Amino acid sequence: MAAQFIRISTIILAFVSGIASANPAASDRGLDRIAFERLSDKDKLNFVLAQLDSREQQLQNFSYELKETHTNVAIAGGKRRFMYSSAYTVRRIGGKWWMHLVNCVYYVPNKTGEDAFLNWDGEQARSLGSPPYLGVSYAKCSIRPHENGNFRERRFNELLGFEVTIGVEKRGVSMPEWVRRATRHPEESISISAEEFEGVPVVRLNVRVGDMNRNILLDPARGYMTVRFERNYQAGKGYNRSLEKVLAAQQVSGVWVPTKCSDRIGTSAAQEETEITYDVSKFTIGMVKEGDTDIEFPVGSEVFDATKRISYFIQPDERYKLLPVANIQAHKVYIPKQAVVDHIDKDTAANAYREQPIVPTVMAAKAPAWSVSRLTLTAVSALIAVALLIIGVSRRRRLRSKT
Repeated sequence: MAAQFIRISTIILAFVSGIASANPAASDRGLDRIAFERLSDKDKLNFVLAQLDSREQQLQNFSYELKETHTNVAIAGGKRRFMYSSAYTVRRIGGKWWMHLVNCVYYVPNKTGEDAFLNWDGEQARSLGSPPYLGVSYAKCSIRPHENGNFRERRFNELLGFEVTIGVEKRGVSMPEWVRRATRHPEESISISAEEFEGVPVVRLNVRVGDMNRNILLDPARGYMTVRFERNYQAGKGYNRSLEKVLAAQQVSGVWVPTKCSDRIGTSAAQEETEITYDVSKFTIGMVKEGDTDIEFPVGSEVFDATKRISYFIQPDERYKLLPVANIQAHKVYIPKQAVVDHIDKDTAANAYREQPIVPTVMAAKAPAWSVSRLTLTAVSALIAVALLIIGVSRRRRLRSKT
C-alpha cells in the first residue's frame, strides 16, 4: 500500500513539474495537456481526486452572502418572465451548515414571503420559520433526521464543490466523494480528459449511467474549481437538462471561488426554461466559529421533533406544552398523557404520550340530488301520462254511449 502511495505521489510530482517546463503557453494556464494525457486512466483519476481533495480541505470553513434570481425564458423568442428571488447567507465549518434564507413572493420582486433559519450538524437538521410570514404570531420550528433540501437544491454550493446530488438521496456529498461513488457504481462509467474549452485548458470529467450523461469541467489555472456542470437526460425525443456555469470568480485567502454563476434548467415537456443567477456580494474563508451554525428556538415557538416523534410549545417558564402528533401512514395519533412537562428527552414520546388508532369515519350515503332538468322531465312525463289516461277514459265512455 505504501509503495502504491509513493508511486502515485511520484507521478503527481512529475506531472506538476512538467507543467512548469513542457509548454510555457500551457503552463501559464496551469495544465500541461500532453503530460496529462500520457497518464493512465487510473493515474488521471488519482491526480484529479488529489486536486479535489485539496480544494475540499481549503474550503472547510467559509461563509457567503448572495442573491438568487429565477427567470422563466421562452424557448421560442426568448421572452423573459420574472419568477422569484431569494437572498441568503450560508456558513460552513467542517460538516456543519447554517443558512438564513429570505424568499420573496412569487412574481413580486421586493415583497418578502418567507424568512427562515436552517442548519445541519451532521445528524439533525433544525429549521425556524419566522412570523408573520407563516400566518401566525409565533415561530414554527422543526427537528428532522435528514439534511434540509435548500443546501443541495441551491446549486451554488455544487459549483463550490459541495452538496453534489446523488439520485433521490436526501443529502448531497462533496465533489471528490461524488466522483469516488461514480467509480464504485457498477452501472456508471467515468472518463477523464484534458482539452481546451472556450480557449481555456480544462479537465473534463464525463460520468454516464443509462440515459443520464454528466459533464464537469475543472479549471487547473484556478485551483481545479468547477467552472461548468452539465446534466443531460435523453430518452428518445424527451429530455431533462441543466447547465451550471461560473461567469466570474476571484481569489479569497488564496482560494478561487465563484462570484457570479448561472444555471439553466429545461425539459422537453415545457415551452419555457428556467434561468437561475447567483450573485455573490461577500465571501470569507476561515471566519466561521464553532457555535455560528447553531439554531436556538425562542420562547413561544411551536416545535415538531421528527427524531423523537413529539411536538410542543416552549413556554415562558421554560417548560413544554405537549401537542398531539399524527402518523398518517400508520393510522395512529399520539395523545399527550399530561399537558406540560419539565424537560424533553429521548424518552418523552414513550413516557408522556399514549397511542390511539385513527378510526376512519364512514359517511352515510346521501340520496343523489336531482337536477332541475331531471325534475322537469319527470313532471312533463307525469303530465303526459295523466293526459293520455283522461283521453283513454273519455273514448271509452263514448263507445259505451253508442252501444
